[in-house]
Amino acid sequence: MVHGPDGNREARKMKIAFVYDAIYPFVKGGAEKRIWEISKRLAYRGHEVHIFGLKWWEGDATLVKEGVHLHGVGKAQLYTKDGRRSIYEALYFSYKVLPPLLKQNFDVIDCSEFPYFSCYSAKIASWKNKIPLIITWHEVWGDYWYNYLGWRGFFGKIIEKSVIKLPDKIFAVSSQTKKDLTKAGAEPSKVEVVP
Repeated sequence: MVHGPDGNREARKMKIAFVYDAIYPFVKGGAEKRIWEISKRLAYRGHEVHIFGLKWWEGDATLVKEGVHLHGVGKAQLYTKDGRRSIYEALYFSYKVLPPLLKQNFDVIDCSEFPYFSCYSAKIASWKNKIPLIITWHEVWGDYWYNYLGWRGFFGKIIEKSVIKLPDKIFAVSSQTKKDLTKAGAEPSKVEVVP
């Protein structure tokens, strides 16, 4: 809070970036809907809100919807033929999202943990621009990585653990996620539950 010219307290308007490869309403899922609902409410309160994801719509790469700036940073291609998330897509998105995050001067970046590689891009932009990075964490996979990728799940587990160390703050979407994060090595004081 800051004091306005009349002495009344008022909230400082912020420029906020959300980073997630899938954007609601073009892709419908829990994480997408959560980001969208938070974004439009922040925009309604006067904040400048940007969502960076892949381009799921026709026309211009950037559009404004209900006061929220949507940025399609690359061609949408989320899943492989067997219905799994594509590692290529995760790498592609992390590569494409870095330049726009570096160009604009945000007050904070909130990056969803999945698909992990974009968290490294968000960290680079956060570090370069000297702004805080929040990673919103939906679920910790831990040993489930082996079910998802077989022996290659070892690498997924290592990447997940390394991403836990990147942010200034972690928003866990549930108490269970917070418990799983601290078990996986997150500093408890860095993790806040934001359902």
